[in-house]
Amino acid sequence: MSFHEALGQSGILVIILFILFVIAIKKSYEILKNVILIAGAAILFPLVMNNMLGFSLSTSADAVVMYITAGVGLYLLYLFAKSIYTFLGIVEKSAKAAASPVRKVIKKKSAAQDNDAD
Repeated sequence: MSFHEALGQSGILVIILFILFVIAIKKSYEILKNVILIAGAAILFPLVMNNMLGFSLSTSADAVVMYITAGVGLYLLYLFAKSIYTFLGIVEKSAKAAASPVRKVIKKKSAAQDNDAD
């Protein structure tokens, strides 16, 4: 099947999938770049702490792997928490938009009851 035949059958779907694929690759590249930076910082962490601040942290291979694992793990936890925070913000905006007409109806009913009571 050629590209033109695929577009003829479901062109919009193919274009949407291509855009989503490009966005996913771009986001994955950014995450990978950040993970590499964090791993580099984790490698430098015990060296800087020992030489500049006078601590006596272990610089063995096991300790460096532990620092890298801790750094990358905390970064992934941050990404997860950020995703949940963003999702909850979207849910909150949607709930407010959905509740807006209901609030108007409740206000009208309470105003009508107040007028009837007078």
